[in-house]
Amino acid sequence: MAAAGLLLAVVLGVYALFGLADFGAGLWNLVARGGWATAERRAVARGMGPVWEANHVWLIFALVLLFTAFPRAFARLGTGLFVPLHLALAGIILRGAAFVFLAHGRKAAGGDPAADRWGAVFGAGSLIAPFFLGLSLAAAAQPGLVWWSPFAVLVGLATVAAGALEAAVYLAVESRDELRRRFLRRATRSLAVFALLAALALVAAQQAAPWLGPRLAGGPGLPWVLLAALAAVLDAVALALRHPEVARLWTGSLVLLVWAGWAAASWPWLVAGEWTAAAAAAPGAVLRQVLALLPWGLLLLVPALALLFAVFKGRNPAMGPE
Repeated sequence: MAAAGLLLAVVLGVYALFGLADFGAGLWNLVARGGWATAERRAVARGMGPVWEANHVWLIFALVLLFTAFPRAFARLGTGLFVPLHLALAGIILRGAAFVFLAHGRKAAGGDPAADRWGAVFGAGSLIAPFFLGLSLAAAAQPGLVWWSPFAVLVGLATVAAGALEAAVYLAVESRDELRRRFLRRATRSLAVFALLAALALVAAQQAAPWLGPRLAGGPGLPWVLLAALAAVLDAVALALRHPEVARLWTGSLVLLVWAGWAAASWPWLVAGEWTAAAAAAPGAVLRQVLALLPWGLLLLVPALALLFAVFKGRNPAMGPE
């Protein structure tokens, strides 16, 4: 049971590292304006085009694992969070469909009314999905699955900011000259916004999420929170010195440490006050089969994703020559 819970946390951590960056790229595509709009949208298309939506395989992985290993928690979350989870799903579908129309129409650079409309849909979906995913995560930490509370909204906004930070840093690594500097400035602002929202959410959690907040501020989550704060400082230094490759390391560390702190503080609760991992777990025979088969699935999945990145990353034929 504990192994299945740890695996679930790891898979969601991988999704936070890669999937959130996809959402953040959509946000930067939405706000691209002025003389650099074309170059910024081309950078987004080149950066995520070859692997767009592939990172959501980790979300699917997590849902299947939750359904199989912890079916009672899956049922409670699916019914109690029906609205926010379906809004997140709508955002994922909208952004994926819009990006296809953009990429295959060679219009991602803007200048065409239809392309601008699809770009707006792509950007809106990229905001909706991470916000409601973060909001749902916060709701699971509150008694009664309260999903429209100040704490939940703060976590939803912090999730959007984390994606914006990741995307800006990743895009800075793949850009040069003035375009790189523009993404570095956006990364710095995103880091400041994320830090502010995370601090406010930590304060709000003390009352709203009694199984999470106190354990983040003084329990098993505290070491991870302190390490995350250190990673944020080092990330800010790397951004100030304009070293995007170093900033990418600290940005990834920051996101993973925040998630590790959350998981450590909330364990063993999967649904606050209702279902612990032990109470929600499937029978032992099912868990043993899941843990025995998952390595074989990862053996197929990980090399396939690695091949996808190796073959297509950085190339987008629809964009034409640079």
